[in-house]
Amino acid sequence: MKPSTTYLVTGVLGFIGSHVAQRLLAEGVAVCGVDAITDYYDVAIKHRRLATLQASPLFSFYHTDVAEEAAIASVWKAARPAAVIHLAAQAGVVHRAEQSAAYLHSNIEGFNTLLRQCAQWQTPLLYASSSSVYGATTILPYQERDPTLAPLNLYARSKLHNERTAALYREALGLHCVGLRLFSVYGEDMRPDLVIHKFVHALAMGSPITLFGDKGVARDFTYVGDVVRVICDLAARLQQGASPLAPIYNVGHCVPISVQTLLSTLEGVLEKKAVEVRYAPLREGEMRVTYADTTLLQATLGYTPSTPLVEGLRRYWAWWQGQRNE
Repeated sequence: MKPSTTYLVTGVLGFIGSHVAQRLLAEGVAVCGVDAITDYYDVAIKHRRLATLQASPLFSFYHTDVAEEAAIASVWKAARPAAVIHLAAQAGVVHRAEQSAAYLHSNIEGFNTLLRQCAQWQTPLLYASSSSVYGATTILPYQERDPTLAPLNLYARSKLHNERTAALYREALGLHCVGLRLFSVYGEDMRPDLVIHKFVHALAMGSPITLFGDKGVARDFTYVGDVVRVICDLAARLQQGASPLAPIYNVGHCVPISVQTLLSTLEGVLEKKAVEVRYAPLREGEMRVTYADTTLLQATLGYTPSTPLVEGLRRYWAWWQGQRNE
């Protein structure tokens, strides 16, 4: 990619967004970052990420909401992005009533705003969907062509709505857009509400751990470095007009791990045993299993996410210790 290339990255101060921006900047790609800096979790984490990104002269930042049409139009005119990587969203599959408006505003209104701008400027769009769109689907592993999608929560429904809206823009207006169904992404600097962060913190601090559901509950944990590689490579292909690209790709490790196995693996990595393990029913809106089929991604890129869980957890634990010691 040419050094003059600029990518617009929304949610740039989020967990995945900040990793994507750092990789693009390291490759000499200019990044125009957009983030609303919402308080879903400690905003100090986002400001720390911002300070890191601003160390690069190739990085510019706009503190704005992706749903604010006039503001996003101004960003577009200033940056003239060659491609958009849309990662901004109200996260969280366990729905709380007070978040309903945030899901609709950020995930749906924000996505629609970006689609309109992309269509107007004919800017290719790579956007994050979620494995949660599969919901109650019972056919494993999950394949992109599965017609029985059955989302279990508002977050998942908002992501499926976005996929279908993107399909309309692609078919009616010829917009080049690709969605990524991401599977349980984890790694350095992950959100504090994610299960691996919670388990590591509890093990390190000697606090009780709660396991939701039975031993059949499993997740396809996917290391952030692998996900970032996929995002950056697909964004480059999209921006360069490579074809054929599928409208949707699963991005997962293809190995569902039970939450109990996750805990025992972390105990080995940290060399600490849980002081107490509590059990609770699976929460409303949560899936029992996520399991990606990445055959389509393999056919396009020639590889799939492959970092073993224990290696990814070791990297996260090293990062966690480093943060505590600063």
